[in-house]
Amino acid sequence: MDLINLLKIKKQIVDKEVSLALSELKETLDNKRLDQDLDYFEQFCLNGKSVRGGLVLIIYDIFNNADWSNTDYPKDIKILAGFYEIIHSALLIHDDIVDNDKLRRGLNTIHIYFKNKYKDIAEKNSDELGRALALDLGDTIYFFGLKYLQKIESRHKSELINFIMDIYLKVAEGQYEDILYGQSSYEPNKNEIYAVYLNKTASYTFILPIISTLILIEHELAKDHRFRQILKFLGILFQISDDLIGFLSDETGKDKGSDIRENKKTIIRKYILKDNGLKKQFEQLIKQQKISNNDIDLLRQNFYRSVAYKKINEEILTLKNKISDEIEKITLPEKLKTIILEFSEFITNRTK
Repeated sequence: MDLINLLKIKKQIVDKEVSLALSELKETLDNKRLDQDLDYFEQFCLNGKSVRGGLVLIIYDIFNNADWSNTDYPKDIKILAGFYEIIHSALLIHDDIVDNDKLRRGLNTIHIYFKNKYKDIAEKNSDELGRALALDLGDTIYFFGLKYLQKIESRHKSELINFIMDIYLKVAEGQYEDILYGQSSYEPNKNEIYAVYLNKTASYTFILPIISTLILIEHELAKDHRFRQILKFLGILFQISDDLIGFLSDETGKDKGSDIRENKKTIIRKYILKDNGLKKQFEQLIKQQKISNNDIDLLRQNFYRSVAYKKINEEILTLKNKISDEIEKITLPEKLKTIILEFSEFITNRTK
């Protein structure tokens, strides 16, 4: 079964857990005003790809010799999968406020949802009200997520929660640096950019769901640093691909050219500024008060023909080769090797 179809199958199971969890949150709060907002947040969650939650189920299947069509999972595994998708969406609420994004997953971002909902009764500024309410909803989901995680019954729960919180601290650290780089004149070097990728993407998207599942099923691979290194390479590859999509694609479910408009300090931007053919055009573009879609399209066209584009693809190929080389140096189930290599291909070929 190909990876995309596998993720779609697992997403159905994760989505059910997300809906069950948010129904529990509604009952806990018992606030009719918030019910509508949580309904919108639920749709926001369900519009995601559920990669992190899906990975929890996939890893469980691999180490329990289950068929890919398996739908029967222990309670702890389902809780973990649902938890990651809910918290991921809550993190996106705050991320979209920082980046001032208006679209995410083909929907209005949560702060824009609140702005529109209360624009007729806001006493001062509906933008400020929208952001404030979105921040509070994000906090609400974090607090509930921690409570929901406590439902796990494994004897390894303490180890599991400590591991999860350590990773989320890394995410916060990466976000701190990302915000600082993006909203200041500081120019991070390649290692600093990759450190952000490692904290915000590699640790969070691959190491977190995969290693935490291995902790729950008590597998020794959870302690293998060589295996974590492979997952780090996969995560960095994922972020470079994400940067390329944000730069080149209109199929992201986000605002067109948002990374360009926000002058995100990505590895793409780093190579553009080293490219004499693109540097001047890019620098003139980001100085403009308003960047048109035509301006973005022209930059994209020139990027495809640039040395920068060639360098980025060389970087991607290097990471893919590292992943395939390192996989052969450790003992892994064949299904896990296949999934990692398929993720490597999926990441580099995706358009959204």
